[in-house]
Amino acid sequence: MKYLITLLAVFVLIGCQTTGETLPEKEVKPVATARNLPNIFHSQKPIVCGKPETILNGITNEAKELPTIFWQSDSYGYPVALYLNQKTGTSTVLDFVDPDKICIISIGKNVKFSEEFKPIRGMKIKYLTF
Repeated sequence: MKYLITLLAVFVLIGCQTTGETLPEKEVKPVATARNLPNIFHSQKPIVCGKPETILNGITNEAKELPTIFWQSDSYGYPVALYLNQKTGTSTVLDFVDPDKICIISIGKNVKFSEEFKPIRGMKIKYLTF
């Protein structure tokens, strides 16, 4: 048994050698194509995607957030929505990438409304359909 553990340790150490080489840095392309905007960059923010049933079930049933604001992504053309729970102050921003995939862009807490924001009451809402 003692030899087996030693042999296993040798294989692990041999398999974990590094060469000291570094990976080449990726070229960062400017965000704006029409003109060069200084101090603008792409971030490597993690985005979670999944099946619409799973994500919407968690947001509406567990977090009790309701769809509040919808818009169309100017960059990619797909629908985006802000879900909000005004009682708890939580929010979620979703990208509806396609009918089989929704991505969570941001999850927030401590939502505060500006003085200028006044929800329109009684306005009919058109729901997203694919």
